[in-house]
Amino acid sequence: MLKCKDFRHVSTLWVYSELIDIHSGAKSVQALRADYRLDGMLGLKNLRTLRLGSRVVSGEAGTDTLLALGACFTEELMKRCRRVDVLHC
Repeated sequence: MLKCKDFRHVSTLWVYSELIDIHSGAKSVQALRADYRLDGMLGLKNLRTLRLGSRVVSGEAGTDTLLALGACFTEELMKRCRRVDVLHC
């Protein structure tokens, strides 16, 4: 994403093993942002839609983290005066 700043739509698909640390349970939002370098998406000037999909069953550990990640992106983008639809699929 560092080279292409013109993305309008970004979709991610998360699986259980990406959202969980086997020793401490659900990963934090900060850990996901750092591990997967997600802050690069905040610099996409034309971003209109961010989809956060998962293969995690509702109620499993990690689902709250994914919802919190969406809220975090919404908040960070609003600080930059940008409206982006953050969808959970």
